[in-house]
Amino acid sequence: MAPSAETLQRKIDLTAKFLRSRGLEISLKITKVLVFRRAGRLKKELKFTWRDIEIVPAYVYLGVKFHSGQFSQHSTDAKNKGHATVGALFSLIRFPKAFDMCAMKEHLYSLANSSSLYAASIWGISHTEEHEVVQQRFCKRILKIPMNTPKYFIRLETGLTHTKLHLFSLAIGMWLRAFKAPGDSLLHTAYMELKSAAGEVPGRAEVQLVSPTQGALEGNRNRVPLDVLHGAN
Repeated sequence: MAPSAETLQRKIDLTAKFLRSRGLEISLKITKVLVFRRAGRLKKELKFTWRDIEIVPAYVYLGVKFHSGQFSQHSTDAKNKGHATVGALFSLIRFPKAFDMCAMKEHLYSLANSSSLYAASIWGISHTEEHEVVQQRFCKRILKIPMNTPKYFIRLETGLTHTKLHLFSLAIGMWLRAFKAPGDSLLHTAYMELKSAAGEVPGRAEVQLVSPTQGALEGNRNRVPLDVLHGAN
């Protein structure tokens, strides 16, 4: 990570020098550069030794699509996966008129949420309302009630909590893992680097990886139940 193209090129040069000294090579087919920016053209080419490094608008890493600090594209894709999973579930399983509410929740958590909220501790905190729709649609279909039924009614009848609380728990759990990790670990170092960038240059696109979580938690500090915080431990 670097604040400018020049700084990134210097880091790439140092990396290339280190790899040459160890007799190692990298594959430029899977090595890409992703620039977090609000607008404007990219003016600088980047090279690894004499070869160009491709600059891409988006990059999928470990199943998460990095495009902007808010992860809007990945969130939309994840929500669509959740809807597709719900549709596939209803096409394969015939639910009886009288069913077990606990079994319904198991289907929701093990299938719909697991597909739509994968790695949500990283990206989900800014998209809580968007992913509540997946849970709501699942419940309304299984209860066979109109899609315009108020969301709060579904939560009262089923005992489910808002998806926001689950995402808060995941985000807090990620923070705790980063804080408890050894000071020289990659997780702790990467998080502290992002936190430092967020403090030095507020509002920049790349540091939005950190600030949405901080802002969401601060804005809901009096609304998150204690058991959610305890569950993240």
